[in-house]
Amino acid sequence: MLMVLFVSQIEKGNAQDSINGKPSPILTFFGNGDMQKSLDEGEKLPANTGLGVSYRQLYAPGVGKGLLWKFVDRLELEATINVASNVDTIIAAYDSTFVTNNSEFGSSILTPLNSGQAIKIGLRLNFDRSRLVRLIDGVKAKYVGSNRNWMAMEGTTPKVIKATNNCLRVGLFHEFIPKNLLDDYSINLAVNLAYNSVKGDVGLEQNGALRQSLMGSSAKKFLGPEVSLEIRLRNLKAEFAYSWLQSKTEVPGLTGGRMVTTISFIGGFGLGLR
Repeated sequence: MLMVLFVSQIEKGNAQDSINGKPSPILTFFGNGDMQKSLDEGEKLPANTGLGVSYRQLYAPGVGKGLLWKFVDRLELEATINVASNVDTIIAAYDSTFVTNNSEFGSSILTPLNSGQAIKIGLRLNFDRSRLVRLIDGVKAKYVGSNRNWMAMEGTTPKVIKATNNCLRVGLFHEFIPKNLLDDYSINLAVNLAYNSVKGDVGLEQNGALRQSLMGSSAKKFLGPEVSLEIRLRNLKAEFAYSWLQSKTEVPGLTGGRMVTTISFIGGFGLGLR
């Protein structure tokens, strides 16, 4: 069941308010509920709740101090932390001596936010359209990390190993919504470089055989291209992504063509920094 915190939007100020003639930054605290799933998995849809903060700053075109900021007119930064007293556990299923649910372990690396202990950080920079090619409207970067437990059998004894899953996306995007509506709406298409990895105890060199058994591969890092579409309507944000992560050995639920969807409900209160 998805729980949404702070479902009503409280007065959050106006991003066009100014300090000495410059746009005022807006700091927003919110409750966050995410539903994220790899569409090739048929099990129940995991849900999470967390607390987060977003920061938005507008820049007058061409007045930034550094070279980069001369081409940036909008910065958005968002961070969400999910905290739980324990973490999800993936239990290996066996047919004789072979693991039959490898895709569950691979999918947990592909979609780290499914865990109860997770962090998500997103950065978006919008370019000044009058200075750059209209096809590319900005750059986005996103990191998602989570903790999970992997349970395997050592003979007849269950063994629990801690895993930290990491997901990093960096890419360029095109925005379809006019600049004056971006405070509340956004439809953008992005081409990203996708990176996923499994660390923690599962990622230790000594556990290579365990990864081979549970994932079908001893690899820890996976890299490839991704295409994503993000839609934001005020406090509702949905994202579709299709990635092609690569590895010397294919991993069920992770490598090859994979489709992931995310729906986020955000409500909270804002502070104008004056």
